[in-house]
Amino acid sequence: MNEKYPDLLNNFVNYVKFNTMSNPDSDKTPSSKGQWDFMKHLVKELENIGLTWVIKGTNHCYLYGFLECNYEREEKMDSIGFVAHIDTSPEEPGINVKPKIFTYHGGTIDISGDGRIKLEPELHPYLKDKIGKTLITASGDTLLGADDKAGVAEIISALKYLKNNPCIKHGDIYLAFTPDEEIGHGTKYFDTAIFKPDFAFTMDGAEIGIYESENFNAINGKIKITGFNTHPGNAYKKMVNSIRVMGYFISLLQEEDTPENTRDREGFIHFDKINGSVNEVKVDFIMRDFTRPGLENLKQLLFEIKNKVQERFPKSNIDIDFLEIYENMKRIIDKHPHIEKRVYSAAKNLGIELKKIGIRGGTDGARLSFMGIPTPNLFTGGYNYHSKYEFAILEEMEMATSLIIEIVREVNG
Repeated sequence: MNEKYPDLLNNFVNYVKFNTMSNPDSDKTPSSKGQWDFMKHLVKELENIGLTWVIKGTNHCYLYGFLECNYEREEKMDSIGFVAHIDTSPEEPGINVKPKIFTYHGGTIDISGDGRIKLEPELHPYLKDKIGKTLITASGDTLLGADDKAGVAEIISALKYLKNNPCIKHGDIYLAFTPDEEIGHGTKYFDTAIFKPDFAFTMDGAEIGIYESENFNAINGKIKITGFNTHPGNAYKKMVNSIRVMGYFISLLQEEDTPENTRDREGFIHFDKINGSVNEVKVDFIMRDFTRPGLENLKQLLFEIKNKVQERFPKSNIDIDFLEIYENMKRIIDKHPHIEKRVYSAAKNLGIELKKIGIRGGTDGARLSFMGIPTPNLFTGGYNYHSKYEFAILEEMEMATSLIIEIVREVNG
């Protein structure tokens, strides 16, 4: 048990046992009942800490808290916020999570206990740096939920420490816990009239030292192919099989433009859901790139593929619809260089070497940045998100908690 943050581990282990999987097929916010159950639990914790006020989530399961400035200065002090999401990814089961806690001594970790789910240093090389550390995994049947309950636990531990140690002078501190981030709805009903710091941080990153101030530009879309069905025995020169047409469409996407063959700052197109019949087939896809020109190039690529398919199947009808999802927050964050300066200074004080990278995805912070609150992302100490191989490092969670406190001190001290 860490004397500075005695509740951090117990809280985290308790949090991951709440089933807060978001549901992409729901039209409600939150998309699952378990998120309400967990948020009600968090309300009690924040009230016990004694925050100045806690607003209990509104009608859509948002929770806001506020820790008032504890000293006076003549000049204006920056207010700061911290954000985490309470839902877990629907890509893997999140019910009946059974966390395991142990000291890592090297070698392969048999998470499931029967060889099904193993963490092997050859496939997960960062394990070589974790010898002697406290690892937290699930049981091999579910994800762990460090994304983002590690962030929730760290924010709560940091605020409790600040509340109990008034010698650390700070300005106004805001917090927000959001639902349904994993399905893109984390800020759908976010209230910036309540949560209104000068800037904020999402605690939603991964390995220690990660600082992310830019993310993908994102477009989601649908392709609909309409064909013509008739009895296959009499189909000669009549049938237009939408399934075959869509198969040809998908085959024309080059491997270098797919997520499994891209990394770092490379963009991609990803076909992620398909359903239909001979008459009609629909495919859901996502497009991601760090630059707007890159994203436009991907859109143009789809139109070029469409034209080739139309030449091959002239009697088919092909529609492509695009939906803007989020933008690269770099455009906003770069206008506020003092944020990065303070983060780096705080990390240096703690002996943390920051690694500035771009998020190959998005966060609530991306949208909040365009809602008027510049919000880069910080590490939480979790790994292998959205999978049964997920784990967290307690010592890195403790460093993330300390970084929250040091940023507050750095901003206002």
